[in-house]
Amino acid sequence: MRLSGHWIWGHGDAGNAPAGEVFVTRKKFTLASAPARAGAVATADNSFTLYVNGAQSASSENWEEVQAVSLDTKLRNGANEFLIVAKNGGNGPNPAGLFFEAHIRLADGSTLNIGT
Repeated sequence: MRLSGHWIWGHGDAGNAPAGEVFVTRKKFTLASAPARAGAVATADNSFTLYVNGAQSASSENWEEVQAVSLDTKLRNGANEFLIVAKNGGNGPNPAGLFFEAHIRLADGSTLNIGT
């Protein structure tokens, strides 16, 4: 699978983010049917928690390990939402970033990719 997402952070100076800074991003979307197959990958420097439709679905405190998340049973027909809370670590200003990408295949074979 080829990924097309990008590392992001809440402001332009992600290379010098304050220690302890929290970045929250949300994506609301609608599916015409429940997915036939869906998954995502996520990581953040330094930590993140992913919520799918209000339920915690993944978290990590190690930005060097990408988390693979099955979304098959977490997404539904109609309104859906990804919410990610990322936090920079360290003792002083340092680089911070979030990477997330979801691939969703519907029963009719159409696909939807959602990423940072």
